[in-house]
Amino acid sequence: GDGDGGGGGGNGEEEIGLVYAASKSRLVLADNEFVVDDGQEEEDIDDGASTVETNAASGTATGYNAVVVAGTVQDYYKDNYGNIASSASSSSSAVPESSSTSTSAFACPGMYQPSTLTCLAFQEYEPATISTSRNTYRHDDTVEVTFTNPRGRVDDWIAVVPSGSIKGGKVSLDSIDWVSGWSEACGKAACSSPTTSGTIYFPNLASGRHQVVLLETTVVPLYPVLAQSNVFLIKEPPFSPFVPGALSYRDYTTGMRLADGLDIKVLARVGYRVKFDSTFSSRSESSIGFHRTPDGAAVIPREGRDGGWTYMSNSEESDGRGGVFAVQFDKFGNIENYVQRLGRTTRNCAGGVTPWGTWISCEEWSAGQCWQVDPEGRRNPERTNLVEISGGNFETVAVDDRNDSDLKFFTSEDHDWGALRRFRPPRNMEPGWDMLHRPGTLDYLVITGRNTFTWSRSLDDGRRTAHDWFPYSEGVQHVDGKLFLVSKKIKRLLVFDLDRMTFTYEQTDSGGLKNGGAFYNDPDQVVSLSGKYVYFTEDGGSTPGVYSRELSTGDYYTIFEADDYNRFDGDETSGIAFSPDGKRLYCCLQRAGVFFQVTRKDGQPFEGTSMSLRFHQMKDGEPRKYYRAYS
Repeated sequence: GDGDGGGGGGNGEEEIGLVYAASKSRLVLADNEFVVDDGQEEEDIDDGASTVETNAASGTATGYNAVVVAGTVQDYYKDNYGNIASSASSSSSAVPESSSTSTSAFACPGMYQPSTLTCLAFQEYEPATISTSRNTYRHDDTVEVTFTNPRGRVDDWIAVVPSGSIKGGKVSLDSIDWVSGWSEACGKAACSSPTTSGTIYFPNLASGRHQVVLLETTVVPLYPVLAQSNVFLIKEPPFSPFVPGALSYRDYTTGMRLADGLDIKVLARVGYRVKFDSTFSSRSESSIGFHRTPDGAAVIPREGRDGGWTYMSNSEESDGRGGVFAVQFDKFGNIENYVQRLGRTTRNCAGGVTPWGTWISCEEWSAGQCWQVDPEGRRNPERTNLVEISGGNFETVAVDDRNDSDLKFFTSEDHDWGALRRFRPPRNMEPGWDMLHRPGTLDYLVITGRNTFTWSRSLDDGRRTAHDWFPYSEGVQHVDGKLFLVSKKIKRLLVFDLDRMTFTYEQTDSGGLKNGGAFYNDPDQVVSLSGKYVYFTEDGGSTPGVYSRELSTGDYYTIFEADDYNRFDGDETSGIAFSPDGKRLYCCLQRAGVFFQVTRKDGQPFEGTSMSLRFHQMKDGEPRKYYRAYS
């Protein structure tokens, strides 16, 4: 019943309470009658003052918190630590003294009293149960948990704990996996009504032996266990080398050929409603279809939540039909929601993320602007001062955020004469939304020699430099004081050292790919995960893909690329972004209209923090592997 925990389930008895009196007897409900379950027909309780005879009291206990003892109603109660006593031995006024001889005349005074004592409501409940679907799981499996909780209180919840964590029918606060191993019983962020049964899913659990427990919420750091599952094992992830360029795996659903050690999964398709697989979502799908012409994107951690992130994605539709759309993921990487955050704009190409966690979306047309967009939708989008009010064909925004009091924002322009802009807000201004809407200093990159550059207030000088050195610039990314800029038209990557005011450049189509793949078409967007590699999308050709460049060596590698020449001819990869833990790479095929994620089969980040496998090189036709214990 509402009782004292004691292990909580799986014992097959219809237990309604434990009475700690002189005899240590236990009261159970059998055939709707109170009897003493101690192997005897009668037994003294309450120090022998009265006797309970078998079948002495008939009728259900529902709605009452009393036990008939030799024709007298005797109250029992428990304190907040689960200890049980009778009102005869207490001076508390929270539980009234016994006086009635009829159970029908006695009503429970309430489950929660103004003192530390609470009434026991003896009600007929089947024991709570909880179990997992299997005893053994792979490292990347989702654990399916089913439970029954007949008492169905709104604040009961479910948690994953290491095997052996249950002590005296309770678990401690410290033993619970607060990152991925707990859920409200209803499977949502909060339960609005009691949940008596259901199925809960736990992905991304750590390797080892675990149990799932159904817990009662209390005000103390020890949670009573209402039911506990079998012990189950999450296996260690197998060693599965990630070998960029070794494109041995073909996924027929997406038409992609992937590097060794990678998996791919379609998350959404253009025009179709987005399916929600998060237990935190109250709906099964979005109210609108996935947006057309998906382009630049970024992942931004969600505020005020225990994990989760938002994939902010532009729509490059023309004539005021563009905008920004948000795919919201929960902390397990499951889709929770899909909404529009900016509308009535034109050809939203790419953009960038601010240090305070908003998205800048840039329009690519003659009068295009760059808009600041709140991923959570708490503020209306607003035009920024990153570019001239006259507008232009703007692409991507990068931020030099090494010094909070001296932030610098860089914006590229996809035009033959598209200057690279630098916006500097007022110095010592507090970083935040308003920083991009106040007057600042706008200047332009000008190359002054073979490998040197400066910043000028002359837009004309900036345009001449762009025409000569990086026409139709696309992606721009800041990594540790260096600015990476891609020129699509001439397939060039320029790297500007912002401190030394020097630069280098190279061709992206020079045929220098390691292991395999073909990066011969237009480089487009460029992103970085941890500063060890930069990743490129590709526009045009029949095998658009995603490629990377190792910064320390300058070597290029293929992550994946299209393998169906007819299906993807003239298409482009877009919207590349990584989840905050680096384990999920998100990307779109723009014209095919597919949004997907790529993961490593071994469950590790693309640039792992432990036991990371560095990118491999091929020598004499064989893979030569480089390992590092830590990255």
